[in-house]
Amino acid sequence: MASPVFRSAQSDPIDLDRLADDLRAAYPQLGAIAPLRLLGVGFGGVVVATAGDKVVQIARNHPAMEGYAREARLLPTLSVHLPVAIPTPTWLLAPTARFPYGALIYPLLPGTPLSPERLIAENTPLLALDLATFLLALHRFRLSQALALGAPSHGARALYDAQLVEAALVALVGELSRAEYAAAHDLASEVRHNPYADTFARTLIHGDLWYDNILVDGAARHVLGVVDLERATEGDPAEDFATLSYLGEPFVTTTLASYRMLGGDPGARLAERMVYHHRKRELLGVGFAALYDPAELTDAIAKLRAIF
Repeated sequence: MASPVFRSAQSDPIDLDRLADDLRAAYPQLGAIAPLRLLGVGFGGVVVATAGDKVVQIARNHPAMEGYAREARLLPTLSVHLPVAIPTPTWLLAPTARFPYGALIYPLLPGTPLSPERLIAENTPLLALDLATFLLALHRFRLSQALALGAPSHGARALYDAQLVEAALVALVGELSRAEYAAAHDLASEVRHNPYADTFARTLIHGDLWYDNILVDGAARHVLGVVDLERATEGDPAEDFATLSYLGEPFVTTTLASYRMLGGDPGARLAERMVYHHRKRELLGVGFAALYDPAELTDAIAKLRAIF
């Protein structure tokens, strides 16, 4: 039997020719496949575009497979309510021997990922307004409908996060100094008992809105689309602003100003909540790597140490 693919680290090269052959054999309904174009590699999966302009998200682990199934239920309805394009899945492909966690298929969206290098100061107001408009529409989507369509509830997310926290603490034993481990332990206690839980109204959130998931036009003046909503969940809207911090404080400040101008209310103690979610993200990254992607554990621990 052929061995499953994507057991290696995110940084390992992907053999796109072999992957095209594997996809053709496993999922002939995809049509024109080669040549493939690599769009991204992450904790959850490998993302490629086919010659027929289909995006194939190939899950690397069980959480990603579950996330893709949630996207297939939620996104077709959600897309109608948002001002920019998001994936509208056409197929949720069943697991096979070569692809043990299955795949999600949707038409290729316009635009290319934003990055700090592409962010020009004079374009910031336009991009921030587009993104704030998207976030406000997302956060105002009826939460009961999102939950009915499969978005995880606050309680389900809390249980999952608790599992990652425990896995992270085990993985960090012997990897950190005594002071660093104490700091990680304190952060774990915060995650278990969120001190900001009463300072905001829970909404539907993206859950992973860093710059690589924001598609912009060629001049990086406007947001055309947002991808990777497998972590969309009931949560704190501050989490979506926290991940924007990778684009720098001025961009976050401008986006928040636009969000408020449009009528959005992100809740009290926002700056503290954003710092909390940024730190929480790094701790949970260690836990996820420990459970599902051990090849990335060293890098995840390095990112956690950087916040102490």
